[in-house]
Amino acid sequence: MEGDVSFMCPKCGKAKIVRTKHERKLATQYTCPECGFTGPN
Repeated sequence: MEGDVSFMCPKCGKAKIVRTKHERKLATQYTCPECGFTGPN
């Protein structure tokens, strides 16, 4: 959808993280399923 983004985990680079426009606006946390990194910090 428009406004959604996907990117590789900024820590390990192994898992693809997908964030909706709504999640980004609320700054909800995500957790990498590979390394456990959480963001945004």
